[in-house]
Amino acid sequence: MKAVSDTNDLIAAFVTDGVRSKLLIRMLVLLIMAFPVPPAAVFAAGDLRTVAVTDFEIAGEETGGKLLARKITDSLTNLMVKSGYVQMVERSKIHRILDEQKLILSGLIDTSRVSSAGKLMAADFVITGTLAGGENEWLSNVRLLEVASGKIIYAESFGAKTKSDLNRQVPEMAVGILEKIIASRPEEYVLTFLARPKEKRDGRLSTQQQDTLRSIMRRKIENSGGLVKTITLDPAGKLVIDAAIITDALWLSGLLMTDDVLEFRLVGYPEEGKTEAPEGFIPMKYREGEEKRPPILVKKEADLTGSDIENASVALDNFTGQPVVQIEFNRKGTKIFSELTRDNVRNQLAIVLNGEVLSAPVIQEEIRGGQAMISGVFTLEGAYRLALNLRAGRLPANLELLGIEKR
Repeated sequence: MKAVSDTNDLIAAFVTDGVRSKLLIRMLVLLIMAFPVPPAAVFAAGDLRTVAVTDFEIAGEETGGKLLARKITDSLTNLMVKSGYVQMVERSKIHRILDEQKLILSGLIDTSRVSSAGKLMAADFVITGTLAGGENEWLSNVRLLEVASGKIIYAESFGAKTKSDLNRQVPEMAVGILEKIIASRPEEYVLTFLARPKEKRDGRLSTQQQDTLRSIMRRKIENSGGLVKTITLDPAGKLVIDAAIITDALWLSGLLMTDDVLEFRLVGYPEEGKTEAPEGFIPMKYREGEEKRPPILVKKEADLTGSDIENASVALDNFTGQPVVQIEFNRKGTKIFSELTRDNVRNQLAIVLNGEVLSAPVIQEEIRGGQAMISGVFTLEGAYRLALNLRAGRLPANLELLGIEKR
């Protein structure tokens, strides 16, 4: 009993110190798993995180994996409870809300919709998973979504030759998930930047630019799951932000300083017998990826830009793990996009990000409804950053990081 008590003290010390080191977090998780204790013995009231574990979905044709999928779901839920660090959303409540929202957690998952469902469940995190295979090969994909930010913070695949071998990997799934949950505890930081107008580096921001900058900073932090306490901007351009954040402070600082410029441009072709670009078109390179492609000719001026976007979210194929960014245009953008696709059927439309072509699909028909999907050389982190930047809007200033202070 003494050993367990000592372990409790060690766990409590780790938690109250706001552990961020990956090694220390893993040590903490292994201690929690080895010595389960009543939550009140370690964590203060209100510190428990609420987790919803959804039923693991079967990918492809049914191959006798339904029972295994249920076992993985149950085992993962039991291990989460055993940790003493989380409290679980009742399974009946999860099923009811998923049914009401008509949300199927297989195929392409819209993280914003899962986040909305998680809020209805009063959950801090939602765990989803899939199972595929048969005979001598089984594969399970596990995702952990942070409800506040709508971000998938854990995405791993586990493979095995037999059902029993795969089921034995569930504790490793639980350890990886708990590591992320513990690391996501809010911490207060003060971030300091120097803001300068883009068009005149030594000038000062106008009142409108100052208001826009403060608004964009707030949106970026809150959309990433943080809570802004104060934002001050003095006449000299010193921007000070005090916020409780659940992401890495340096990563967030980078997000606050960067813009993503999204454009849609029609593709052109040289006239027959000629090699030079037609008037009004310029060569533009593809974004680097596995496939090397020559530059493509696109219109010099964009037909549609990110300023015409009303919303953007990340969707993840729960079977392949490939992320895409789903966008919704505002009223003006919806009209332009509809006319652009109507008048250019069978032509290519280049999707350009920061001066590089992501893809140039052929327009098959007029696209109404004001929605589009962007795929390309995306990591999950890159897709998340792009969606955040598109939702927040273009920065009116260049920002230079002066300091990061932990409260």
